[in-house]
Amino acid sequence: MDEPKKELPYNLTEKPPFAYDRAETVLLPLCFGMGYLFIRLIVGYGSGLAVALFFACVYAVTFTYMALAGIRVQNRAESTVLGILTLLLTVPFLLYDGRGGRQLVLLFCLTCVTALQLMTMLGGRKRPFRDDGMALDMLGAVTVLPFGNLGTPWKTLGTIAKRGRLVIGILAGVIVSIPLLFIVIRLLIRADGVFEGLMQRVSVSENVWTTLQQFLFGIPFATVAFGMLYGLRHKGHVTVEKPMGLARTRKVPVGAAMGFLIPVCIVYAVYLVSQLAYFLGGFAGLLPEGFTYAEYARRGFFELCAVCVINMGLILAVICFLKTGQRALRAVLCTFFGVVSLLLTATAMAKMLLYIRVYGLTPLRMQTSWFMIALALTFVYTLLRLYIPRFRLWQTLAVTAAAMLLVFAYVDADAVALSYNINAIESGTLTASTNPTVFAGFEQYELEQMSDGIVPYLRAHEDHPAASGALRERDLRGEREDLLYWNLSTRRARTYFTQE
Repeated sequence: MDEPKKELPYNLTEKPPFAYDRAETVLLPLCFGMGYLFIRLIVGYGSGLAVALFFACVYAVTFTYMALAGIRVQNRAESTVLGILTLLLTVPFLLYDGRGGRQLVLLFCLTCVTALQLMTMLGGRKRPFRDDGMALDMLGAVTVLPFGNLGTPWKTLGTIAKRGRLVIGILAGVIVSIPLLFIVIRLLIRADGVFEGLMQRVSVSENVWTTLQQFLFGIPFATVAFGMLYGLRHKGHVTVEKPMGLARTRKVPVGAAMGFLIPVCIVYAVYLVSQLAYFLGGFAGLLPEGFTYAEYARRGFFELCAVCVINMGLILAVICFLKTGQRALRAVLCTFFGVVSLLLTATAMAKMLLYIRVYGLTPLRMQTSWFMIALALTFVYTLLRLYIPRFRLWQTLAVTAAAMLLVFAYVDADAVALSYNINAIESGTLTASTNPTVFAGFEQYELEQMSDGIVPYLRAHEDHPAASGALRERDLRGEREDLLYWNLSTRRARTYFTQE
């Protein structure tokens, strides 16, 4: 008698049994190699040519696996668009150097877009771009899918050994044993001087130990990469079959919702009335009595941004959980929180512009303004969707996010900020510091940490002590050039130091 079929939750599909063939045999060592390159190029460099080489390696491994597994490119239009976006996000690493930590954000975004592109190209997505549920696909590309198949590389390794492929099994076993050998030998060297002398006579160079260490730390990345590609091929990941629908989540009674939200609305109303003259003074550049410009601009700025983020959460909660049949109430509450948030965002932006006008521009102030503009557009799009049901909210947000990310990637914030301050000082709209260690609003140590894009501006003002000091610290004529760090900005900067 057949056993009854197991009932699965509403929105989950059953994982198929573990599958294995020649494609996985080749993919396994390729992923271990990719893990090594991740540590070598991304962790070791994280900028310049190294980043471009690593992501080129990712696609080389992917296309090799697809060819062996007989997988064709799926969703060609969307795959092409996302592929172009991935390429455009890679180019800035070849244009600018990695100083200042800005490229860490860009590297994270590039990784997320690459994961989504691979998921689209290999047919792992369940929803097209026009579907509002695409947000779940984006989330799954960087969370559920990579980590849902962490055991598959080790199952593949076990299957290779079980099927009697002796040579491949031995090689795989040797690869897996390398990290253990590395740890054991290191411990024994520290434990006994005789063994240490014996190992020194073996003449294992420091480069070998470094390579083994990089291979060891690359295993977690290799495991995730194999699991993702394997899951995309065999659809062996937990996935949402169809949107659950808001009707299933809209269960919160009106009374409970009003009891929770009305006090918040009252606080906002009182705040806007009582603090209108104080905070909205930023629109006119008015300075409250007893405050310096720095105190005025800083006070409440980040708090206002935090409140806006909270309000976005409240809007989503109202949309998703307020009981079905309360469309008018839902519209009123969302509109109220949206308008309040736009007003607070405008206030915070006005305070930031006042701060920039008085104290000059910095990369952090540019990036903060960029974030506030993105936040304001999110509220505008949400309100549009509220009153125009056919408005494509998630698609518009995705396109806007891609556009703003490209702006973030292709603008050298350090060079723009320094150029702006120099022009503002020369035009008389910004007061130059009398401190000789400060140039255009930046201390010398800050100039030394900024990108190589500022070198032309420093050379143009070499008579300033801070500028000349920063140039001396940056003089790279005596350093050996590492090809993996190559980028256009650094290359141009070095020409200034090699000119006679």
